Amino acid sequence: AVFMDPIETTEDILINSTCVFMADVRTSASIKATYDVTVYGSIAAIGNISIGGNLQCNKLDCADIHTNRNLTITSELKCASLVVGGNATIGDVYCESAEIGKSLIVKHTIDSSGSVRAQRAIICFDSIVVDGCLQAPCVIVQNECDAKERQTNHTVVLSESDEQLAPPTNDTVGQAVSIVQAPIDDIYDFES
Repeated sequence: AVFMDPIETTEDILINSTCVFMADVRTSASIKATYDVTVYGSIAAIGNISIGGNLQCNKLDCADIHTNRNLTITSELKCASLVVGGNATIGDVYCESAEIGKSLIVKHTIDSSGSVRAQRAIICFDSIVVDGCLQAPCVIVQNECDAKERQTNHTVVLSESDEQLAPPTNDTVGQAVSIVQAPIDDIYDFES
């Protein structure tokens, strides 16, 4: 289904099919979807968001977000709890806690008052500030990696070397991220 007009309601939004929203979606309640949801605008929900498939939007502000598959947010994410079953590609992350089933790729900043965990890798093109635990087999960050506790096999802060990360563009989102002109898969084995 495709919705052309902005959605603004005080009730729960329940979606039982793959949906595309061409404008903003706002509710003072919760959003629950069984399949994929794409929003060419922002999502704002006072309640929780639960997505059975992939979620893609420009900006997201909610209490808690849970998606069973991948999450792509081109701009900013603000939430208390973030749980993603697959990969998460986000502009800026501001959350209390994050649990990522695969890799977390952030174009700018990760700022968490709790813990940030990814099963494969955390790649950040600017800075990471985590008041709790930063946990992933591999963490690659451009500038600063400030975490109260780190549980990583490898942490690379590129500002401490001559290397630079090339941030993802609209053409490369969803593809392997390149670092120093080499595919990230050549640098780290995500399957192990």
